[in-house]
Formats: sequence, structure tokens, C-alpha cells
Amino acid sequence: MGKYIKKHFVIYATTVFIGIVFSVVNIYMAFLLNQVIDVVIAKDFSTFYYTIGKTILYFVCITVCYYLYLLLVKRTIKVVLRDLRYDVFKGIISQNYNSFYSVNTADYISSISNDINIIEETYLIPSIYGIQQVGILLGAFAALLSLSPIITICLLMCVLLAMFFPSLYSRVLQKRQKKYSEQLSNFTKLSKDYFSGFEVIKSFNLLDNIFQKFSIENTLLANMKMKKDNAFNINESISFFFSFFSQLLILLVGAYLILVDNITIGMLVAIIQLSNNFVNPISNVMQAFSKVKSTRPIRDKLSVYASYYTDDKINNRVIVFNDKITLNNVCFSHDDKSKFQLQCINLSIPKGGKYVIVGASGSGKSTLINLITGRETNYKGEILIDNIPICDIGEMALNQLIAINHQDVFLFEGTIKDNISLFQEWDQDKIDIALINSGVKKFLPDLNEYIDTYVGENGNKLSGGQKQKIALARAFLQEKPILILDEGTSAIDMQTAFDIENKLLHDSNLTLITITHRLSSELLSQYDKIIVLENGAIKEVGSYQNVIQSNDLTDFFKHKYE
Repeated sequence: MGKYIKKHFVIYATTVFIGIVFSVVNIYMAFLLNQVIDVVIAKDFSTFYYTIGKTILYFVCITVCYYLYLLLVKRTIKVVLRDLRYDVFKGIISQNYNSFYSVNTADYISSISNDINIIEETYLIPSIYGIQQVGILLGAFAALLSLSPIITICLLMCVLLAMFFPSLYSRVLQKRQKKYSEQLSNFTKLSKDYFSGFEVIKSFNLLDNIFQKFSIENTLLANMKMKKDNAFNINESISFFFSFFSQLLILLVGAYLILVDNITIGMLVAIIQLSNNFVNPISNVMQAFSKVKSTRPIRDKLSVYASYYTDDKINNRVIVFNDKITLNNVCFSHDDKSKFQLQCINLSIPKGGKYVIVGASGSGKSTLINLITGRETNYKGEILIDNIPICDIGEMALNQLIAINHQDVFLFEGTIKDNISLFQEWDQDKIDIALINSGVKKFLPDLNEYIDTYVGENGNKLSGGQKQKIALARAFLQEKPILILDEGTSAIDMQTAFDIENKLLHDSNLTLITITHRLSSELLSQYDKIIVLENGAIKEVGSYQNVIQSNDLTDFFKHKYE
């Protein structure tokens, strides 16, 4: 959090300064009370009217000061949380594929919403107000010393006790805060899962089961919040006890001092007022300290997320695909203990080549694509583009070379144009060409808003085929030299899919890699090579004629790929 305070040091320092000014002005209230009461007892009317005028001016000044202080506090919180939330989001999105998917995405949502709120309520607000309370405390202490050193000593004894007991409880607060954050994250995961599975829940009449499970998690969250709140309640109750005890002590000691003519009644009222300005801030500071300390696990987690972002311009340099994609003795497993999902893959795909990957489910087709695109990194061997290892190319540069279209298409909540242009500015002629080549142009007249039609959450207002055409249009618009179709036309009607792939096969500048279960013999024969995968290994690589004539593959193609 320190770097955000440094970044906005001017407004932070101004807030602290105005807070100190407010503290000093607030302390002066005790002296006004002293003057008013002593003037009333003395029945000095001339001084009384003067004191009234001074009191009115005082309340105007303190009100303005307080408003300005609150305004600056909110401004400080705004800019700090804005930058923190942005850095956390930027860090999360900047992770590589393996790191990103190692955590449930609901935990990310919880971090930029629930955890940020906890940071505001339990770290920023207490820490900012805590500084202001320290200002009041110091001012009250100096004023008390000037009025009565004896009472000041009594207060210090109470303060030492008030500081000792809450400090013992800080670890409990920290643990409760951490558990509450974890439970919030679990609750967010569960809610996201149920909302995503709405269709399954309704189709299989699972409402009663889901209600029961949700009720259990909801109760756990409520109980955990209660435990967290109760821990803070105990801490605040301890502080309250010492605050009340100190006030009672001041009243009794002050009454004795009046009896022995050591102080006046007006001074006693001023001392009581100052003691409140001394004891209450100590209680508030101790509570704020406990709250701030309790957020340590959350701050550490957010700091880790924010640290994922690196602006690595060297590894993300712009490169051009001129030669070939090469895989040398590539083996892959999801972790060191698992058996290899891909075994000793040796493959070379030249620029402009048209390759189709076939194989039974689980044979390693998608895994091979994930390796080529850099989505999987836990491999042995070499994967090179133009003889440069893809790990040295960098994720951003690699993404500039390769476009990939999956069977399941994700669409952002926006319009068709937004999802094709990906919120970037493009020449209209290029957009029109992409609409035609992808088949999007054909279904646009059926929509009320044409290309500005709202697609809904993840494109739920469109059919699967329409979504795949939009995904193809965005790929065509980007004009990347390498295109991978991972069942990317499976939901499109046969004729349109044929026309699209036929165009791609005749684009001499495009390197095309296709995974499909629906290729016709006419299209299959146009590919330069067919890669047959079986049990994580390449069984055969060859032209359509060579592969189809293999005795052990004839039935394979007839029954599964035609």
C-alpha cells in the first residue's frame, strides 16, 4: 500500500495536514468551555458577549475544516483504491495461461470487489482517521499538562493499560479477517458456478438441491462474518472499558482538586473535555491499529496479484513469421508426476502450409495446439518459430502471429461490431471483407440493429453458428499469418463451413492448422499434410492420398472424419 500513498503523496499529505488542523481546532473547544463557564460564574456580561461571538466563529471554522477534511479523505480513498484495483486487475490478466487457470476465476472477482472493500473499510479509513486521532491525542495531552499534570499522569496510567490488552488480541483479529476473506471468496465461487450452470439446474430440476447447498454456504458466510465482527466487538469493548474507567477517574480526581481549590469548575469541565479528546483517540487508534494489522493477509494476496504484471518490451518485441514452426522431441505432461500426454513430437510446419490434425478424443490434438500457441509451458524439447524458441518470443509477440478459433466461442457483453473489432478502430473496408469471408454478412439482415445488435452475456442472444462466424470475422480482421481452427466451424452449416475453409485453403500467405471431425474428402485432399495423433504420439504424417491408402487408417477416416 505504501507505493500508492507515495504516488498520491500530495493529496495524502494535504489530508493529513487538514486533519491536524482540525485536531488543533477541536482541542480549542475545551478552552472555550472553560472561558464560558468561568465567565458565567463570575457574571461578567461584557466578556460573556465577546465569548459568544468567538464561540460562533469557532463553530463556523470547525465545520468548514471538518467538511474539507472529509472531502480530502474520500478523495484519497478514491485514488488509492482506483489504482490498487487497476493494478490487481492488470496483474491478474497479465498472467500466463497456466497461472491464470490455476485459480478459480471467482477468486479474482472476489479480490477486486470483496477484498478491495475490506481494504477500504479495515485499512484505509482506519489508517487515515488514525493519524487524525493521533493529532487530537497529542494536542489534548499538551493542553492537559498545562491545566493539571496530576490528572495527566492518571490518564497515562489508563492509557498504558488500554494499549496493552488490545495488542494481545491483534492476532485473533488477523486470523478472523483472513478466514472471512476466504469464505467470501468461496461464496463468490459458488454463486458464480450456480449462475453459470443455470440451464443445467433448470433442465434437471435441481432447484431444491441448489437451494440447500446455497443455504449452507450462506449460513457459513454469515457465521464467519459474525465471528469476525465479534472479535472486533471484544476489542472495542476492552477499549470502551478503559475509556469509561478513565473518564470516571478524571471526574473523581477533578472533584477532589476543586475541593482543595487547585482548579476551578470551568477548568474541570475543560479537563473532562480534553480527557475525552485524549482517551477516546487512544481507543480509536488502538482499534484502527488492530484493524489495519488484521488486513495483512489480504494485502499480501493483492500485492501478489498486482506483481504479476511486467512490462517486458524486450520479450514482447514485434516479429515476422517468415519460415516455419518446428517441434523437436517435444514431450508434455501437466506436472512432473504425470505420464506424458504428448510423447516425442517432431514436426515442421512451413509458412503458408495447410495442416490438419486428426485423432480420437484424448489423443492430444488440443494439447498440441496449446503448446504451439504458448498456452502450455511445462514441456520438454524445443518449440521454435523461425528458429526462435517461443519462450524467447514473448506472449504478446506470439499472440500477434497466431489467431486461434475454438469450438466454444467467448463473446464480450456488447455489440456484434464490438466483438469483431474487439473495441479497436478498423478501416470499414476491412470490416466489410471480414464480414463477407466469415459468413456474418449473411445473417446480419435478420437482426434489428444489424452489426450494432447487442449479443447478450457471452453471446446468449445468438446461435452457436453465429458466434463461430463472429469469431472467424475477428480472426480475419486481425490478418495474422497463422490461423488455428480447433473445431472452429463445427456449429456452422455444412455449406458455409465448406466455403470458409475452402477460401482459407487457397490463401497462399496463410499458415492454417485445423482440428476437425467434419472434413469432407474434397477439403481433406487440399491440405498439404494430415497429422494423425494416437495416444499422445504422431502415428503418421502425410498427404491425403498417402494417409488414406494406409490399410490401418482407411476405416479410421471413413467412420470418423467423413
